[in-house]
Amino acid sequence: MQFAICRMRNSLNGKVALITGASTGIGLASAHELAARGVRLFITGRRGPEIADAAGAIGGGTIGVQADVSNLRDLDRLYEQISRAAGRLDVVFANAGGGDMLPLEAITAEHVDRIFGTNVKGSTAGRKGTASFSVYSATKAAVSATRQRSPDGPSWRRRGGGEGRRFPRV
Repeated sequence: MQFAICRMRNSLNGKVALITGASTGIGLASAHELAARGVRLFITGRRGPEIADAAGAIGGGTIGVQADVSNLRDLDRLYEQISRAAGRLDVVFANAGGGDMLPLEAITAEHVDRIFGTNVKGSTAGRKGTASFSVYSATKAAVSATRQRSPDGPSWRRRGGGEGRRFPRV
């Protein structure tokens, strides 16, 4: 086991990585770990002061970029900056995400757009991806997830989907 851990540490040394949503929590902790493994880091967050503080705390030349992964202009600007500064990107840790607990009847189109914007635009890969088909795979993974059972059954069934109705996935 020690050999595998040592090999993994060495395999990351010198890589260039982007971590989204890295101003706090899992993203920030992961950034500290990757920096310790010799990774050159670019980190993002929506709040400028927090991402700047996080980059300073991580050290090691970490570059903090204020960016919202649901905003395509921000993503273009981010990748241009990485390209200029590092010339490549080896690892993307799509950590940015969030959600709201709302009953089905309270969900609006704007709510769906905001959550999908953050959780999907920043990470275009489904559970099972196909080369050059990542957005399609991500949408199919989302459909699959809406049909999964919770202890109380799927939310669409609790909110008028009705027992005995079938909602096949195509």
